[in-house]
Order: sequence, then C-alpha cells, then structure tokens
Amino acid sequence: MTSNRLVGLALFGVVAVVCANASASPDIFGIGDGHTGAGNINVVGAVINTYTHPTADTAAGAVKIPVASTAGFAVGDLILVWQDSGLAAPGSGKAGPFDISASAVGQWELARVTAIGGGALTIANGMVAAFTAAVTQVVRVPEYTDLTIRANRSITSSAWDGQQGGIVAFMATGTVTLTGDIVTDALGLRGGALINDAAGTMGCTLLDQPSPTGALKGESIVASSWGVAHSGYGNDANGGGGGICHNSGGSGGGNGGAGGRGGRTWSGDNPPSRLVGGTPSGALTFSAVNHLAHGGGGGRGYPLPPEK
Repeated sequence: MTSNRLVGLALFGVVAVVCANASASPDIFGIGDGHTGAGNINVVGAVINTYTHPTADTAAGAVKIPVASTAGFAVGDLILVWQDSGLAAPGSGKAGPFDISASAVGQWELARVTAIGGGALTIANGMVAAFTAAVTQVVRVPEYTDLTIRANRSITSSAWDGQQGGIVAFMATGTVTLTGDIVTDALGLRGGALINDAAGTMGCTLLDQPSPTGALKGESIVASSWGVAHSGYGNDANGGGGGICHNSGGSGGGNGGAGGRGGRTWSGDNPPSRLVGGTPSGALTFSAVNHLAHGGGGGRGYPLPPEK
C-alpha cells in the first residue's frame, strides 16, 4: 500500500488512518514538518515512538508537562498527549455502549516541544485541555518525509504497562509505502491473567466472584481495572468478564463493538451448562477527531483443574 500525506495511528491491533487535519485543537501541525527525515524500516519489530507519562496533572494553558523521563525527546519534536483511561466504573456486568465523546477519557492533542529541562517538556502555545497525570501518556511522534516499511518487516510499539505504551503514531509529508506490517497485537490493555483453582470448584454465581473460583477480568478504560481484585463474570466497561466455575469461558474486549460472551460451564457443573461465561464487554462511542480509546482486554476463562 502506498499513500500520500497520512497520519498513521495504530492502537492494540486496530489500525486507523486519520486525515492530517484531525486534531483535538485547531490544527497547526498539518502533516508534520518532516524533520525526522526519510524512514526505511528494514527490520522486524521496529519501535519508532518514545513513551513517557506525566508526573503531575497538566492544566489547560500549561506550557510545561512534568514527565517521568525526558530521554528520547528533543527540542522540535511533536508529541501526542493522550488520556488513555479514567472512566468511572459503570458497575459490573453493565452492557453499554459507553459514550466517552464528551469525557476527558480518550481526549488527545498534539504539541511541539520548545525546551527540555527540570524533568519537564516545555511546549509552544500551551495545552488546550487539562490532563490527569495518572491516566495520561506522552508519545513522541516521528515526522518523516517518506516512510517505507518493507515486505516482511514491521513497526510496533512497546507493550502497555498500565501507564504507557501500546500505540504507534507517525506523520509523513511525502509518501508512506506499506508492504510490511504495523503490529500491535497483544501490546495493549491486558487480558485477565491465569489463576488456577486446583479444587475444581462448581456452582459459582457472582458477577464479581473472588479468585480463584472466579477468573480474572480483562483490563478496561476504567483506571486500575486489572489484577487479582477484579474477577468474576461481569464485564468492566469495555473489559471482558472472566469465566467462573466450572470451565466457563472469558469474554472478549470491546471498542467499536461489544466483545463476545464467554462459553457456558462444563456439563459436569451443578447444575450443568450454566450461562456464567464472561459477560460481553461494552462498545465505546466517540469520534476519532478528538478521542482515541484502547480496545478492552479479554477476560480469562476458568481453568481446567489438574487431574487427580
């Protein structure tokens, strides 16, 4: 594929090509200034972005963004500031869809770095919106003249770690030639981790069934929605619900559409074949002109206990 004048954005296996005038604020960046030069990707898994996160909230109008690290950023760089999560928990098992179009969750904007020092990035013009530090990341956006991703080669992102990563973003003033791939599979919001119920418990019923009898839910755009405290078959916004005993499946994560329901319990359960697989995650509603969103993580299926 060869294209002209594109902004490329890839989120967790979903690739979106957004018109160059898309911006959360009046567009002053166009298709970038090309200062990165020509890009020639001739390796597998090239990470073209640099990621960090704010260490303090950033107010609207602010010209300094305090960040965890300034390594990899330079004066003149274009940065993407994105509030990736922070949705108020809608309640376990709520179907959605969830409209974030007027929410701070998912909002993004671009800014130009004019100075670096004191653990902060100084930007031109100031921020348009306010951003909450704990749920925001800052991404350096390369500005190519031309970009070529050769056959059997790829660009990718660093893995989402709960604060940053999981996004590919770039601009090009000339031609983007894509005969290779942009790959972000399994690098975004995290699926439920495996916790084994060695007892093979049966008859569970709870949307928030405690582990290990409840498998873990997938991560969502609700802040701090992932880990051993989040288990059971109720979805958490766009994060999939986990299976609960006995051997029911987890549900898929949602974004533009809802995730699929997890499979029923094993027929050996009591009563048999119950519909307590993960509740389908909810779809999200927003415009990519001013919002972006992670695809939710899938819930973990209830594990088969080891043979005795």
